[in-house]
Amino acid sequence: MKTGASDDVGLTASQGAAPHSRAAATAVVRAAAPTVAREVEELIGAIWREVLQVERLERDDNFFGRGGSSLLAVKVTARIFETLGIEVALREIFRQPTFVRFCEVIAERRLQAMEAALLASDEQGEALLSQVLRMSPAEVSDLNQSLKKER
Repeated sequence: MKTGASDDVGLTASQGAAPHSRAAATAVVRAAAPTVAREVEELIGAIWREVLQVERLERDDNFFGRGGSSLLAVKVTARIFETLGIEVALREIFRQPTFVRFCEVIAERRLQAMEAALLASDEQGEALLSQVLRMSPAEVSDLNQSLKKER
């Protein structure tokens, strides 16, 4: 009998999560990806608007085309670390200077960190995966917000 999302990745109460923890973590990350992408765009958008001192950004705006400089890029990377706890090399903003591409890089890093955290401890990870797999997208978003506040 199927009881929830955990069944979709091959987890049952009798098996436990260990044999499928990578698949389960990947399923959680995939489910969270759209929410994480939206949140990253909102957060990075606020940082860029503040640092660049502009009121509005478009998805295809170029950081340097909107008045950015290497000094301001340093500020952006520092604010990302303060806000999200993700270290971003300065070269990333030079490699991906458009807003949407830069956000994609940061969202991917956040998802990788999420997956790593889920896999970090088999015992704790199994319990967490079991709970997270039963969450709705809104509940995943709330959990993500709670984790950010703890930093």
